[in-house]
Amino acid sequence: MDEISNKTLATLLVVAIVISLAGTFFAMRGVSQVTNVITGALPTATGTTKVYINQTVSITLRNNNVDFGAGYRNSSVVADAAECNLTSSAAQPSCWVNTGTYNPSDFWLENDGNVYANVTINSTVAANYFNTCGTTTIIAGDPDYTWAGKELASGGCGAAYGTLDTSEGQFTGAHQLLCTNLSADDSVDDFNVTIKLYVPTGPSGQCDNNVVFTAARSS
Repeated sequence: MDEISNKTLATLLVVAIVISLAGTFFAMRGVSQVTNVITGALPTATGTTKVYINQTVSITLRNNNVDFGAGYRNSSVVADAAECNLTSSAAQPSCWVNTGTYNPSDFWLENDGNVYANVTINSTVAANYFNTCGTTTIIAGDPDYTWAGKELASGGCGAAYGTLDTSEGQFTGAHQLLCTNLSADDSVDDFNVTIKLYVPTGPSGQCDNNVVFTAARSS
């Protein structure tokens, strides 16, 4: 094989250097273009997360039954012309002879909606609860049927939130404001309602009626 001349070697060396410089140039240019893309303004996309929560006005009675049980007036303790007072939040009075289980408890009302609510109370009869008894003849005494709000420790309708009517009020056959701004916070959203019966002389039989609570969103 013929030896490669010095001139040929020189030519090959020049060609190799040119190729190397060209490769370096294009490599540097590519890096620059990539760098420009990285450091330039980035494309963006925007999405939206949505939810719509309805306002819900709702109340429930956790205890919906005030049951004084069966019994009768103790005539040796209370005079015919006086009433024997039964109160759902109090112990059995001495004027009442119990013939069954005496364990009444207050109504327990809770706001299970998600807005503050005003609550009213009404009854299917007016003040005379004993109109619903089997025998309604009242011989003596002044019968009465009353309600009163009773705040719980949670204070759902207390001074921090609204106003609870804790005074003794007669049922009148019309809705009466019981609580304003009952809280919707689960930890402070309830209160009790005490029921009192002034039992006169005369009525006998099964006496009952419905108590109706209504709620409306507070302004």
